[in-house]
Amino acid sequence: MLDEAAARIATLGGPPVPIADAMAALKTSDAKSDRDAINKKLEAERAKERHRLAVRRARLAQQAAAEQAANPFAPHPLIGTPTMTAR
Repeated sequence: MLDEAAARIATLGGPPVPIADAMAALKTSDAKSDRDAINKKLEAERAKERHRLAVRRARLAQQAAAEQAANPFAPHPLIGTPTMTAR
């Protein structure tokens, strides 16, 4: 009888709840919420990186267009200059 009483949690206005059931429910919900929080954080970091790269690509394209307009016969800045091959 003593072990059974020690293994239960008294609830206010409700029946006693076994400790093992309460702890198992708490652990699964905590683990899931922790995992969800980690996944949310990782997804936010990935989105931030995608946005940063998109801004960089747009900036480089804008600079390339401005340089091309200034000197239409210059080599493309993103491709580079043709290299001379030794014969």
